[in-house]
Amino acid sequence: MLLGVIGCSVGGVARHVVSTALTAWWGDRFPWGTLLVNVTGSVLLGYGLGLALRYPEWGNILVGFSGGFTTFSTFSLDNLNLLSQGRRGALGCYILLNLSMGVLAFYACAVLSI
Repeated sequence: MLLGVIGCSVGGVARHVVSTALTAWWGDRFPWGTLLVNVTGSVLLGYGLGLALRYPEWGNILVGFSGGFTTFSTFSLDNLNLLSQGRRGALGCYILLNLSMGVLAFYACAVLSI
């Protein structure tokens, strides 16, 4: 369990670094940072489940990291911001990309890692 807590802590810091860097680089017109961390976190979680079956300690770290790295709350806030700006097309794309890419990435990596 301690390894999962360590992974989650590192994941939260990594999420902040990635989101801040992408916003500084690409601007804040579209929440690319949140999209990237959510999809990447789904990849890591899918892979972590398979890894946990063979190496429980590494699986706990990876599952903890992906839990701290991904963010549903920021995804929700991004949705509200896009809606309040009247950017319905961007909002629809953002929701569709987060959900479809996240779920597909998770399943693909889970199947490949088991």
